[in-house]
Amino acid sequence: MFYDCGSLVVSGEGDDAVGQIHDFPTTSELCERFCGSWEAVASTPEREAHATETRCVLRGDPYCEFRVR
Repeated sequence: MFYDCGSLVVSGEGDDAVGQIHDFPTTSELCERFCGSWEAVASTPEREAHATETRCVLRGDPYCEFRVR
C-alpha cells in the first residue's frame, strides 16, 4: 500500500530522536509497524534502539509521535 500524503518531522538531541507523522491515515497495526521500523533503522549491532509511541491520532492527538532512544 502506498500513500502520497502527510509529512514527517524528525528532530533529535544526543541519543534521543523524535519523529512526528502529520496528516497521515493510520491504523493500530500501522502504528505498531512504525515503532518496529524506527527501532530497526536506529539500531546498530552494538546498540539496540527502543521506540515508543508517545502520541497517536487514534487516541485523539493531533499527530502520531514516536520517541526513539
